[in-house]
Amino acid sequence: MRALTFVLLSAVLAGCTVGRVAQSHDVLRFDLDSDPPSLNAMLVDNPNSVAIDELMDGYLLRSDDRGRLIPDMAVRVPTVANGDLSADGRRIVYRLRHGVTWHDGAPFTSQDVVFSFQAAMNPRVNVPDRSGFDDVERVVARDHYTVEVRLRHPYAPAIETFFALSANVPYPILPAHKIASATVLEHPPFDAHDVGLGPYRLVKWARGDRLVFEANPKYWRGPPKIARIELPIVPNQNAEFNLFRTGAIDLTGLTGDVQLLQEMQKLSGVRIQFYDLNLIRYLVLQRERPIFRDIRIRQALVAALDRPNFMRRLRGVFYSPGDGDRLPGALGYDPTLHQPGYDLARAGALLDAAGWTMHGTFREKNGERLSLELVTTTVPSAQRGAVLLQAALRQAGIEVRVRSIASSVLYAPLGAGGTLQGGRFDLFLNGWLPGGVDDDSYLWRCDTRPPAGENYGRICDADIDRWAKTALASTDSNVQAAMYRNIQRRLVRDTDIIFLGFSRGAYATRTSLAGFKPSRIGRSLWNSWEWHWTN
Repeated sequence: MRALTFVLLSAVLAGCTVGRVAQSHDVLRFDLDSDPPSLNAMLVDNPNSVAIDELMDGYLLRSDDRGRLIPDMAVRVPTVANGDLSADGRRIVYRLRHGVTWHDGAPFTSQDVVFSFQAAMNPRVNVPDRSGFDDVERVVARDHYTVEVRLRHPYAPAIETFFALSANVPYPILPAHKIASATVLEHPPFDAHDVGLGPYRLVKWARGDRLVFEANPKYWRGPPKIARIELPIVPNQNAEFNLFRTGAIDLTGLTGDVQLLQEMQKLSGVRIQFYDLNLIRYLVLQRERPIFRDIRIRQALVAALDRPNFMRRLRGVFYSPGDGDRLPGALGYDPTLHQPGYDLARAGALLDAAGWTMHGTFREKNGERLSLELVTTTVPSAQRGAVLLQAALRQAGIEVRVRSIASSVLYAPLGAGGTLQGGRFDLFLNGWLPGGVDDDSYLWRCDTRPPAGENYGRICDADIDRWAKTALASTDSNVQAAMYRNIQRRLVRDTDIIFLGFSRGAYATRTSLAGFKPSRIGRSLWNSWEWHWTN
């Protein structure tokens, strides 16, 4: 999943002339790069749909700017200490908020949660992800304001994935009274639903043009401080700087665009907010390729790649160093974990020892050139990364052949000829945003190798599987953290992948906009009810 990126309003598309737009303290404007395919993230895996759900919908639990769970429709986060999570991890109790109403005035009750679960599990509804839901044995409404979830077996991320904003694909709670039957979702007029539990309610969706939201006066936290939020739909990014400068919008994402950032920094009345983003960058090695069966080849790649320099050239100020899959402060973060540093001489010695010796520009063995195929998308930033990696490994005598593939083919299922699922590559520069779920072992476990999952490198290590199983079955965060550290150390020891660091995020806002707190898990609209203008 990628992080949501906001783009600025095009004056040409909006039919206005370039000039200073009067700022209203009743309105906040930011825009989306495309129409959401649905207003219900239960039906699509799309960042714009998730962002809209953050504004208008409710969850059992939300996540704050640090990715920590906070109560929403549930009055508290279930834990063993407060008795809402059983010691064996198989029973979870959610105590729901009293007196909450849907946007149309209907009462919110436990039946809405039960109905939403049934909808997510309806085999005729093509939901994008059932992670966590598949582990649920049953969901029962004890009374109007208590829901009990029983798991088939302990599953540590259950609370982070069950109608929580922290999930990889977060599903909102659906209004049972409005839909009447989960079968409605099979032919979804509910794509354009206008009833939620969130701080804002949808009042207009002019497809291809804009979405308009108004503050929910009955929101349980109190009415939001900004009365109206407008989201124009603008696919053209060329006019971003001028239109922000002229006041056409008040908030925009700058992640990855160094030139736009530099221009924004020259403006007055603009605040640039950098933040850590839990977007892991790493180089996938397709471990089933014969060339990578020799650990010396894998180790040579690490030694031949000046990772900090590579990432600074690729991402600039939007790069944050890291040698594992955890940001500082995250569960299982290991400050002692370090991959071997850049050492071109060591890379050469490892390759020589493996029988790959220099013949002119590149290395050969038994008359065969050391040549690796890197697959990438056609996105410009991915193309730049491919060129930089190609040049870096050439210094060690390794040829990198770049094959650019449309995203629709690169990420397609195995049956549809997907390149990654089919394992038809040697190297792949990947970025992964796991939301707020602490466990990401699905990227490394044997049972998640394609087509069963997204372990594209086809890593398979019995110890990693055992540690992951222990973490997933435990309700003790100390046990989980220890297992996650073990997994990272093994990945680094065996050079199963090469960690490159993390992406940093950045937003530009008006200096008079207060309360906006970008989220490290990419859910930056999490607290829209707190946003306000200061003058």
